[in-house]
Amino acid sequence: MQESEKSFYQTCCEKINLGMKWLMSRAKKGGALCTSVFHRVTGKAREWMDFKQQKKELYASWEEEAKKGNQEACYKLMMLYFDETEEYYPLAFKWTEHIACTVPDCAAMLQLAKMYDEGIGTPRNQEQALTWYEHCLSLHIIRGKNSPLSIDAANFVQQRIQTLRARKSAN
Repeated sequence: MQESEKSFYQTCCEKINLGMKWLMSRAKKGGALCTSVFHRVTGKAREWMDFKQQKKELYASWEEEAKKGNQEACYKLMMLYFDETEEYYPLAFKWTEHIACTVPDCAAMLQLAKMYDEGIGTPRNQEQALTWYEHCLSLHIIRGKNSPLSIDAANFVQQRIQTLRARKSAN
């Protein structure tokens, strides 16, 4: 979630909190209507503020679209790695792997390699990490100037390949 969205939600929650305090004070004074309204509003506020459930539903709808072949939904799920907590890393891994295997995309291949390398959303697997770093670098070289990888990213990939190959040969 971006900073502006967090700020918006925080402001909304503060305003809801103020309104709830006002309603509660009126309900305590014995107003039957205010008591009824207070209970209805608190119920709706709980539903509205259940962000965790809303996120799960949103991600489930993206997954349904991704299963139907919607590439945008696949990429949104892949990006959960950057936007979410560890709870969603296996889902991000699943769709990162799907994209890396089906679309010639250096960024997806690099992300998949890093996920294998660091054990994010999947058990750590240096063999798979090395394979995906190599695929990523190969595609980068083939694409040349049209590659989306920066020089720094390409250098990082080369260093990881060298490190992982050295570990492999040492074993």
